[in-house]
Amino acid sequence: MYGSFLKRYIQNLAGLPSEQDFFYFMRLVATRIGQRLNFRTLSGELGISETILNTYLTVLEKTALVYLLPEHSEDGRNRKLQSRKVYFTDTGLCAFLSGWTTKEALMDGAMGDLMFENFVIIEILKSYRKRGIEPLLSYFRSKEDKEIPLLIEYGGKLHPIETKITAAPRLFMIENFDLLPGNKRGEGALICFVEQDLPLHKEVSALPISYL
Repeated sequence: MYGSFLKRYIQNLAGLPSEQDFFYFMRLVATRIGQRLNFRTLSGELGISETILNTYLTVLEKTALVYLLPEHSEDGRNRKLQSRKVYFTDTGLCAFLSGWTTKEALMDGAMGDLMFENFVIIEILKSYRKRGIEPLLSYFRSKEDKEIPLLIEYGGKLHPIETKITAAPRLFMIENFDLLPGNKRGEGALICFVEQDLPLHKEVSALPISYL
């Protein structure tokens, strides 16, 4: 299914320097979901200039195949392209491109956690857009490189979201939430495989993936 879709998709894109290089770039991006894209490294791996790679990424974003999640900043100005993390808007397509094509591989493979993170973030994004809302989403990274995968800014508060492939959530899984200033941190959640809401902290609950 995805193979024929990609063939038609690429053929319908006019003005690409190279359809084959674009496809290679798309596959490489699929293996780097949840990460910042280092164009210098990608350029060396693919033998394609950074300028063209930027063009390819713009095409993927403009055609809504990928979503670029900005890093959080207090003034909203730290929105540079190179600091954004990339996610595929179709997690199934991402899995196809990166070669993780079975349920077992997705759950237990090296990219399992990132695929799950991709799915959660995109489903949250879609839930807002279906209501005609463009949410204020970002991720948080501290000076020590500790991260919170997703922040939802709403009502003057930052609501932290963590994702884990587990049915037995523990408090340490949300310890990075403490990196946010207490006066700005709103209610948070750990999205995982629990069957019902499970309080982890006075302002954080583990929530079933089925809610999305």
